[in-house]
Amino acid sequence: MTSGTCRTKEDVDDSRIAKIALQCVPAISFFSFVSTSLGDIVSIVFTGISLFLIFKKPDSRTNTPVILAALWISYLIFSAAYATQTNSPGDHWRGIGKYCFIAIGFLATVPFSLILSRDHLKKDTLVLLFLTGLVGGGAFVLVRNGAADFLAHGWADSMDSLGKLNRNYVGLICSLSIISISGLIYFLCSQANIRWARKMVIIAALAFLLFCEVILLARTQSRTSYFATAAAMTIWAFTILIIDRQGSSDKKALMRKLIIPLAIVAAVTGLLAAYFPLISTRFDLGFVSQLSLDHLSINSALAKAASTSSDADRLRLISVALDLINQRPWFGWGPDATRLIDTFSPYPSIRNLIQFHNGYMQTLVSFGIVGTTFLTILIVAGIRFAILRRTTSQESARLSKIFFATLLALVVYILIANVTESILMVKAPAMICLFVIAIACARPAPASTHQPRYSAP
Repeated sequence: MTSGTCRTKEDVDDSRIAKIALQCVPAISFFSFVSTSLGDIVSIVFTGISLFLIFKKPDSRTNTPVILAALWISYLIFSAAYATQTNSPGDHWRGIGKYCFIAIGFLATVPFSLILSRDHLKKDTLVLLFLTGLVGGGAFVLVRNGAADFLAHGWADSMDSLGKLNRNYVGLICSLSIISISGLIYFLCSQANIRWARKMVIIAALAFLLFCEVILLARTQSRTSYFATAAAMTIWAFTILIIDRQGSSDKKALMRKLIIPLAIVAAVTGLLAAYFPLISTRFDLGFVSQLSLDHLSINSALAKAASTSSDADRLRLISVALDLINQRPWFGWGPDATRLIDTFSPYPSIRNLIQFHNGYMQTLVSFGIVGTTFLTILIVAGIRFAILRRTTSQESARLSKIFFATLLALVVYILIANVTESILMVKAPAMICLFVIAIACARPAPASTHQPRYSAP
């Protein structure tokens, strides 16, 4: 009897902790746009909850995600120490924080699994909360910087900035929001337990927001955002199609299911097509013809191309990055790469830049071949672990096709945008990766006798 009482009290305490972690989910995504400082505070609270639960439950310390997190943090510490010892420019101990989101994602598996187990929530609820925070935070920042006034009165052909936001960041906000809103609209349409009038009001508000953000995206003339959003939305629609085809042999029923996602993709495509003349002016690929490698080294070819290209600075950044990788190929220059361009660039026009505008190249510069290989192995292990979770967990612990496709589309966007931007240095994409890692690897404990204390909305 005593043991039962202790166990019940422990369950109550764990549930209270789980509720705090649950409240952190929308706050993390909301503040990743609205305030990076508050976002950091929420992330620290979330990390603290994860570590508390790990130390409270000794068996969780041997979980694969926790081990992966410990390995990555250990490598970051080694990298910072190595860079400091070799006098690499930058504050590398502070730079560690920019890459900790990977470890936090693995650690967050513990509270997420607890939420799924003790309070019997579905993974869909966690995704719903996260996407709501993401859309809300993005919309808040756009409105705060004059998006409503721009749409109402400033029907200019393009924008260089929106308030304090440059056009690339506006493109990022709009792209992530478009993908998230698409998932939310389709999710709401599939819910039969929500009152019809309330559902229509919410869907209408989301559709209006989607319309406005597609227009803003078109006006940014951000090539990366155009291409990455188009690819992500295509993946979103095809993922839903593939999953539906596997679960249905009735073609008419299948088409009825696909009306909503196809309508959303068609609406986004149609709006962007209306601005094609504006969009097409940014796709100048003439620099490709300059990259003749017949008798030139890669760096020489890049330098030659940069002398005549409208994308000269990006080509110069690649040239500097390749030179730095050549100097320190194995362990790189350390987590903080913000001073490398200013210190080593022979090109004055890019010395004011603090990132290489290519996340993959920057990873090689910062961590070298060894660190990049280790990070790749870490991510592959996480993917394999996530696949095992999906195939071995009970049905209630798996993501619905709608949110699975939406999270996949967000990841596809980040992977593509990372080619032209060091996008994971931006808070919102980093928080998306943190959440995706945590939600993919989380799994509830085996069925128990605990009764649900609160349920999914």
